[in-house]
Amino acid sequence: MFLQDVDNKEFLIKQFYIWLFDDNRITNKELELKSEVDLSLAHSYLDPNIYFPKQIANFFDTKAMRRLNRISQLDLVINNYPNVYHNRLEHSKGTYNRKLENFLINFQNSEWKKYIEDNNLKIYLLADLIKVSGHDIGHLPLSHALEEAICNRHDLHEIIGQKIILEDQEINQVLNSISPFLKDAIKDLYSNNILNFSEHDEGNYDVDRLDYLSRDSLHLGTFEDLTTIPYKTVRVSKNDSGFIESKDGELYIDVYDYNYLNTIENFLNLRYSTYKNVYFSESTKISEMAINCFFDAFL
Repeated sequence: MFLQDVDNKEFLIKQFYIWLFDDNRITNKELELKSEVDLSLAHSYLDPNIYFPKQIANFFDTKAMRRLNRISQLDLVINNYPNVYHNRLEHSKGTYNRKLENFLINFQNSEWKKYIEDNNLKIYLLADLIKVSGHDIGHLPLSHALEEAICNRHDLHEIIGQKIILEDQEINQVLNSISPFLKDAIKDLYSNNILNFSEHDEGNYDVDRLDYLSRDSLHLGTFEDLTTIPYKTVRVSKNDSGFIESKDGELYIDVYDYNYLNTIENFLNLRYSTYKNVYFSESTKISEMAINCFFDAFL
């Protein structure tokens, strides 16, 4: 099922969250969906809304997440492309939606649902939805340009972000109101690759890049329709011939149908061209060098 072709996703999303909240570790099972139109979906989706249960909407409404409304997604690129002013809160909501789409596709598979139920993994699905929603929560103004200028590292926002999600009092209140086990589940996801989430959320073909490449191309005036495609997560083990599917395997990998090869290649080509011509263009590099010179002098 392609979610782009669904007239009203709300019914399917309600069914998913009813199933997800049917877990004795989740204390707040009340289901109230909020929705927002996402312009990056309007071109391709019959229903271009993003739907949030109130529990996750409350997370987006925390002070730490609302701050991202003032952090530009493309910071220094705006010097050359005045129309790219969109923010990291929009991107965070879009990344949540991409992850939800993954789950909705899998939700149609009875084997996947049974595996989640048999292994008591519902709390981790909810934890991952919140984790990917807050993946940019630690970004500073000017984002990567500032963290590299001051700390000479590209992942400072991830270190700060993890501390905010696990230690911020307001966020902790939101998490505890949903489930007293939710914070520990999120903490577990930071250190363990459960259901191959880390690869699918922060890999070469992931929900983060699917959203920002689509969203950025919209604002750059070169919109590319990047659809969420089905995948199967399998356990594999390694022998002399390479990796083989195995019930006893310790490594999870995502497997896509060969028919989607062109879709994935188009995504990778767009990623390459956008990094080359926009994110790491000569003009952007010059702007970042100016920032570096300023902070060298300042420090």
